Amino acid sequence: MDTAAEHGRFSHAVRYVHSRPDLTPEDVTAGLDVE
Repeated sequence: MDTAAEHGRFSHAVRYVHSRPDLTPEDVTAGLDVE
């Protein structure tokens, strides 16, 4: 079981940031409708 999922968090964004070290978290979340 995914630890992040167990805690009610989505780990997809974290994995995406780790796979793209040239992007900052702000770059990733800027394209998402996160409120």
